[in-house]
Amino acid sequence: MIVTATPTPPAMVMPPTTAAAMTAFVLPRTTTMPSLAPPLVTSSVLTTSSTGALDKLAMSTSSISPHSILDNNDKADTPQFLRTDSLTSAGLVDPTSALVPLEKSLRYKMGLPMFQKVTPIASPQQQQTSRCRVVGHRGALYEHLENTREAFLKCAEWNCDAVELDVFRLDDGTLIVFHGAGNDRNPGQLKGYTIGKEAAEEKKIMDLKTFEETQQLQFNPNYAEFGCPSKEIVAARIPTLRQVLVDLKESAPTMEIKIELKGEGVTVPTLEMVDELDMVRQCSFSSFDHTKIAEVRKLHPETYADGSYVYRTGALYDSLPSDFVARAQSVGASEIHARYDTLSLQVVQDIHDAGMGSMGWIRGPVGMGSDISSKYLDAGKEEGSTLYSMLMETGVQQLCVNKPNIMMETRLQQQKQQDMIQMMAHVSTNSKMNSALALQQ
Repeated sequence: MIVTATPTPPAMVMPPTTAAAMTAFVLPRTTTMPSLAPPLVTSSVLTTSSTGALDKLAMSTSSISPHSILDNNDKADTPQFLRTDSLTSAGLVDPTSALVPLEKSLRYKMGLPMFQKVTPIASPQQQQTSRCRVVGHRGALYEHLENTREAFLKCAEWNCDAVELDVFRLDDGTLIVFHGAGNDRNPGQLKGYTIGKEAAEEKKIMDLKTFEETQQLQFNPNYAEFGCPSKEIVAARIPTLRQVLVDLKESAPTMEIKIELKGEGVTVPTLEMVDELDMVRQCSFSSFDHTKIAEVRKLHPETYADGSYVYRTGALYDSLPSDFVARAQSVGASEIHARYDTLSLQVVQDIHDAGMGSMGWIRGPVGMGSDISSKYLDAGKEEGSTLYSMLMETGVQQLCVNKPNIMMETRLQQQKQQDMIQMMAHVSTNSKMNSALALQQ
């Protein structure tokens, strides 16, 4: 079968983590594929090290959509496969590149172009990519146990923009930072998450009466969701919200603390504690239970001069209903926090058009491992720069990730890449101006 690309694919910039050499590379107009190969789209990339190559990059005027490269014998409107190309050390397309069915392509699902346009003038989405804020999901959970003081302080050490944590209220009134097993409709379960009689009795964290009882809990070093070393799990203890807030107020006063409200009776005491510590500007409040967001807004409708809310809130979504923006607006949410694989160019644009902030959140280690290995075959071999770069292309303003240090590095490389393009464009422009002046003389 013959797969024909028309027009000639524009140049792309390879993510720094996969670039083998700074070599200009242009896809051939026609590529012959084995007879068994189905229709596909290529996602080849390139980099450049010369002003001449940059001029070629700048000649690109549009991105190639997934519909641009089709089997010329296929009458379907949409191709069925995407090819995840990589470059060899010689700068050539690796002939062993994997074929990814479109239903297993996260890039295709998010509506991202198969070929990213690269011009000397960065597009708004390219500019947003380098500004995307990094949020540590439950802290640095691959370094220390999730939702512990150590995990959050590690994020502060890395200069993350924000951390996300989960809060429950115990019967004695103590607010604790804890996640537990279970889901958002049945949160805080101890079975599997901890070991001991409480776990055997299938209790929840809310069943414990006092903070002292929580300090007797032993976390399960064999729990698959824990990404950190076993020694960190064994030594970990559940912290209070006050302890975490004081730690971060002192060590990272500019780092946002995104507090997810879980369980019953948690909203009012959490707001009171944040007020008491004078940390309203540093904290925001989110929940899958949107009645909690409405409760925050009812108690605190205050706005700044520009109309933005003083008490910032995020409406969390696991899946997006058709009216997700309207629902978030109806409870007075400041932001919409969508699961990473519900993001798309259109979803992010809809959020921003409504004057709201956007954040994508990553699932826990087990969920992400399953997604990447079987659901989205173009998202990299594990959660990391390939996935983060792809998500940033949507223009989302924040990403809540399990590996914030990797996300920080990815963002830095994206910024360096944009800086390089701008610098080369400046050099190319000056060279042309000098040549023109020389001709006039």
